[in-house]
Amino acid sequence: MTEQKKIIIIEDHPLFREGIKTILNRNPHYQIVAEAGTGRDGLRMVRELRPELVLLDLSLPDIRGLSLIDDIKEISRKTGILIISMHSQIDHIIKSFQCGAMGYIVKESAADTLLVAIETVLKGDYYMDSSVSRKVVRKLAKIPDRSPATERSG
Repeated sequence: MTEQKKIIIIEDHPLFREGIKTILNRNPHYQIVAEAGTGRDGLRMVRELRPELVLLDLSLPDIRGLSLIDDIKEISRKTGILIISMHSQIDHIIKSFQCGAMGYIVKESAADTLLVAIETVLKGDYYMDSSVSRKVVRKLAKIPDRSPATERSG
């Protein structure tokens, strides 16, 4: 049997944390070793437990999520960070990756998306939720956004 991957959840909404735990507890390859509702508690747990993965909400009551990414990476370079956020603004996403996150999904995503994102990040690859990836690529490539109302036919 393969060793379980240690995961810490840093999310300030208890009900959302419970949902994530329910999804992950179905998979024997994952072990949720801790959960935190604040950034400070999350950092302390990362320092103590050195997980393979942190599932991180960017909107916490005490520490900005982007600075928390830096702090986690400073503590444990090997820890992958997957952002799970309500924010789908391009700037939040790009800054998350620039700070060291390996994945980004929005909270409206399906459970399957979460599992694929976790597997991808644990393998050392980047993951971006398909619901936001097109917008991000357009911004990075400086391609103007064309909504269906502004596109010309034939």
